Amino acid sequence: MPKRVPVTNQDLAWLRQNASTITVKDVSAYFNCCVDTAKRILHRNDIIHFDGAKYEKRRDHDLKMWNRPCMGCKSTESRPKNQYFCDVCRERNDMDNDHDGWV
Repeated sequence: MPKRVPVTNQDLAWLRQNASTITVKDVSAYFNCCVDTAKRILHRNDIIHFDGAKYEKRRDHDLKMWNRPCMGCKSTESRPKNQYFCDVCRERNDMDNDHDGWV
């Protein structure tokens, strides 16, 4: 699954205000993510439209869920099918993998 990028209402307001003057590369640098993730953020929030199925909004009503135990903490909370770690463990894992330098 792709990296989750938190987007606040303040970020969305900034994006809407500056959409005509900034590039997708600028947005990706701002959120510290790849260009495709930046395009998904812009498309998902109806700021800029991009053609292509990979930028379409996720349909939550079609999303299948499961209660399989998390591979990290063994929590059985409901989460999207094929997501093997709960959100808490995913965030913890993302923080553990943040490196300031070379890996």
